[in-house]
Amino acid sequence: MKKFLTLILTLAILMMAAVPAMAEEPIKIEFWHSFGSGANLECIDSIIADFNASQDKYVVEGSYQGGYVDIFSKVTVGYAAGEVPAVTFLDSVDCPRLIQNGMLLNLSEYAAANDPEFDFSVFFEGLMNYGTGPDGDYYALPMGRSTPLMYMNMDIIKEATGGEAVVPQNRQELVDLLVKIRDNTDKVPFCFPLACWYFANFTTTAGYGFISADGETCYLKDGALQSFQFMEYLKKEGLLQVAPVGDGSWPNNEFKAGNIAVLFQSTGNMTGFMRDCAFELNAAFLPADQKFSVATGGNNLQIINKNDEEVIAGAWEFIKFCTSLEINARVNEGTGYILTHKDSETLESVQKLWQEKPLYKVAYDQLVYVEDLYVSPYFAELNQEVVNLMSALL
Repeated sequence: MKKFLTLILTLAILMMAAVPAMAEEPIKIEFWHSFGSGANLECIDSIIADFNASQDKYVVEGSYQGGYVDIFSKVTVGYAAGEVPAVTFLDSVDCPRLIQNGMLLNLSEYAAANDPEFDFSVFFEGLMNYGTGPDGDYYALPMGRSTPLMYMNMDIIKEATGGEAVVPQNRQELVDLLVKIRDNTDKVPFCFPLACWYFANFTTTAGYGFISADGETCYLKDGALQSFQFMEYLKKEGLLQVAPVGDGSWPNNEFKAGNIAVLFQSTGNMTGFMRDCAFELNAAFLPADQKFSVATGGNNLQIINKNDEEVIAGAWEFIKFCTSLEINARVNEGTGYILTHKDSETLESVQKLWQEKPLYKVAYDQLVYVEDLYVSPYFAELNQEVVNLMSALL
């Protein structure tokens, strides 16, 4: 009897050993982004899919949450209730507010404790400003970052100038070209979205300041007055048509339709313009006045600190993947958002892209003129005030 029981017990143990262990469910990483359609959505979806395929411990679930303003609002409202994602896009200029409010994971501290080999210095310094806290630590990594560019419909420009491919380098050359377009074509000479970006560019290229170093004061002095006067002059002379407030797609659609000659717009539209414009497209630096000057924009990746440790660990792996040298090069080619790594030009894929599509290199070359002058936790309110003033004036 004992032998029989021993045999039964042995068989049971062997059968249990033969049953494979139940696979652990991957940890879900919720990711909010603002790429809703077209090339941008295709790019971010492919990155999420590649990350999920690269390992089996985490699964990222990305979801479109609207534009930057929508995401900022959802994150700030949802934080108190714990209804926030692990990882989120934010307009880079909004990062200081969430840092001030204590909502973001301190990436410097996290990396030091969990991933000491991670090197923050691989990124261009100018792209880290908005994600740097008052303590000097990093709270965000640059993802779909951008600068504004001057996009040009060269078919219209050549028609207006008698065949000359004019690319204005300074403000006076820009005005001279716009006059020719107004007088010799039926197209809109110039357009830009109603955003603080362009108001600030007119201010800083003229040699004036915009926000104080501590981010507490906006210089609404001579520089601001000159910017408003210049925009008002362009409008009264029939050289400028501003985009309708709240309709972010209007300037892009009108430009792609061949109705606008010169458009100030984000580098993040480069791929879409190259794909959809049936005319000869060109791109150049924003024109100088006293100097060249450009600020960065676009989105950073942040980890919301109100998450479990295992979720934060997965979020860290995901944002490292998204902002790596090779993936950033894919984002650049897939969308037009700028290269963020100092070593980007060493990649064969980047050199090939620049040879085949040299317009992609324009934004990279313009980075030497970056002046990130918007670093303030109060930028959202400031931006809205400037937009209201521009809307009333123009």
